[in-house]
Amino acid sequence: MPIRKLNHNQYDNGTFRIKEDGKIKGLTYGIIVVNKHELFGLIECIDLIESAYPIPQNLRERVENRLLPRFYEIQDIVSSDLSLPEQLKIEISNINYNDIIYGLESSSICKLLRDKGFNPSEMIIKVKEITFRKYL
Repeated sequence: MPIRKLNHNQYDNGTFRIKEDGKIKGLTYGIIVVNKHELFGLIECIDLIESAYPIPQNLRERVENRLLPRFYEIQDIVSSDLSLPEQLKIEISNINYNDIIYGLESSSICKLLRDKGFNPSEMIIKVKEITFRKYL
């Protein structure tokens, strides 16, 4: 699959991984497996986290500087490359995992996700299935 040069991800054997220079030694990382609809739901959730008020400043910075750019890049590729499989694998850190869970457990974000046709309960189950490994 010909994928253009990526700024925030690397695509390897069907998995969107965080670029090596974006990883932190000692932090744990895991892979979430989602279909394209679930991916768009996660992106919507991350968007809503960023615009939520009030949220801690460090959470807003992580979402704006790490999560959104990575997931927008993946969304652009998924939207334009029809040869990608229906099931996508995306690497996230345990910190980003907690950020996503924070959004999925927010009643106001869940309501907005449901209004847009996404099922937050199923998304939480998918996210909580992740097994993390330490990056050395």
